[in-house]
Amino acid sequence: MSSSADLIAELLDTLKSLSTGSYLREEEREFWEPPYPPEVASDAAEILRRLTDEIRQEPAEMSLAVISAYGALSALSERHGDAVFEDEEQQDFRAIITELAFEHDQNADDVIDDLDRIIEQDD
Repeated sequence: MSSSADLIAELLDTLKSLSTGSYLREEEREFWEPPYPPEVASDAAEILRRLTDEIRQEPAEMSLAVISAYGALSALSERHGDAVFEDEEQQDFRAIITELAFEHDQNADDVIDDLDRIIEQDD
């Protein structure tokens, strides 16, 4: 199983490649426009760094840190046409949360359930 740091690095790499088009062949880039600027990956990295720091300092408050990070990533995405934190990235975020819960002896199901309750209230 991957560590939370590995999963975070994978998510950030995905965000970077989507913003730069590095996954495209040269001829595919002719009319391609980035969905958001490359700096978005740095903004997301900061949000995830705060998340991991908060959980490290106060593991029992993991749900609050996760809800805060989810909100920050959603707001970042909204500022960029909802192109940053789409379904696939949200699934990656949940995998990160599950691993962080495991690493800090927290119940991942409870944390995800808390997050889902907040998401459902916002809809």
